[in-house]
Amino acid sequence: MQFLNLTECYNACLSLRFYYWCMILCLFSNLNLTVCAANDGIMVSISQSDPAYFTMAPPNPCSGPTLLDTLRTKLTREELGLVVNPLESDPQIDQLALQLTLGATDEQAKARLLFKSLASYAEKDKGGTEGTMRTARQVFAAWNNPKARLYCKDYALFYVVLARAAGITAYEVDVQEEADGQKVPHACAAVFFGQRCLLVDAAYMRFGISHKRFRILSDVQSIAMYMSQLPGMEASEIACKLAPDLALVQLNHFEKLILYDRMSDARELLPVIKHLNISPASECYEEGSLALSECKPDIAIKLLLKAIEINPHEATYHHRLALAYAEEGNVTNMVASLEKALQCPVTASEADDIRKCINNANIVAADFCYRYGYQMQIGGNLNEALRGYEKAISLKPPFAEAYFARGTVRQLKGNAAGAAEDYNRAVQLNPELRSRLGR
Repeated sequence: MQFLNLTECYNACLSLRFYYWCMILCLFSNLNLTVCAANDGIMVSISQSDPAYFTMAPPNPCSGPTLLDTLRTKLTREELGLVVNPLESDPQIDQLALQLTLGATDEQAKARLLFKSLASYAEKDKGGTEGTMRTARQVFAAWNNPKARLYCKDYALFYVVLARAAGITAYEVDVQEEADGQKVPHACAAVFFGQRCLLVDAAYMRFGISHKRFRILSDVQSIAMYMSQLPGMEASEIACKLAPDLALVQLNHFEKLILYDRMSDARELLPVIKHLNISPASECYEEGSLALSECKPDIAIKLLLKAIEINPHEATYHHRLALAYAEEGNVTNMVASLEKALQCPVTASEADDIRKCINNANIVAADFCYRYGYQMQIGGNLNEALRGYEKAISLKPPFAEAYFARGTVRQLKGNAAGAAEDYNRAVQLNPELRSRLGR
């Protein structure tokens, strides 16, 4: 991308009002604003950027009856009933698109007007790290809510739907490497004028941004991407059927398999994920997640730290590392990792879960230590089982199940007195455990 210097740099302490007007000037004049610290204040550089065009053909058109026919070839009738299309429009959105493009003389002018409307919203949106999964219709519903915080994917989906309503060929874009070189999950929109393509990124406030690595998604793939991020195994399996070649879809499915304790399926999926050329960070994360699920927290921590070193902006990496620390009983590192997760983009529900973990750190860590002890016990490693149960008890002293489990291990190791002591303590804490004695 070429930059043409239009003005001198102002090297002075700038008021917020001046900065605001610089932002407005850049937004509506296709300019770039760069702000950096200087010795005696702030340096502001205003420059012009030409939109970056890519020469490529759009995906095969697939909407309305054609889209439905395509879905029918891939899904059962029951699965079809569960599908959510994030790119569905409605008459209100169509009307908004016509209003926003009023006076435009060609498709590119319409595309730019739509971008300016979304970018203006993005400039006012203070962002933050919390959001939620939305369809284009849900983004429209949140549009006039001053408390709503929109994500890059929200802007991408909404722009695509508005552009199509204005008669422009547009698709969602899955960005793997951003214009500045960051390799983090990101979404924007693409508009086509014949064989020329422009990337429109309202979150970056750039029309014609030059992302380094990306994939234009068909509508079927957009549906799969959306479904893969919904809770529940059914939605994930539908996503895999619709777009088995999308790395993020398979990565999200891997997460679900771990969550539902389908470890053999998760192991079988790893080679498939690697074949899709996922990032080194994702590969370390998936292997670390598998190690954690197999009660190998030391290996998991090494792999997850490596993933975070490559990509420190992924909340899921920090969250999973926190759970690995929890399984080791290291509450300090667990809480630190959770706090780092909150500094990354997360959904509102994910943020709530993370805060609950922080507020109940000792209890969460105790549960993970108990889980570790149980897995070691059924695997025949009694010494490690004892260590896990002892950590659980130290973190949560009134942990009846942990006392009972430790008593069982002590009994197996020939420590009858210690076993009796633990059984008595367990029954004191939870009288219902008495029925399990003597089994």
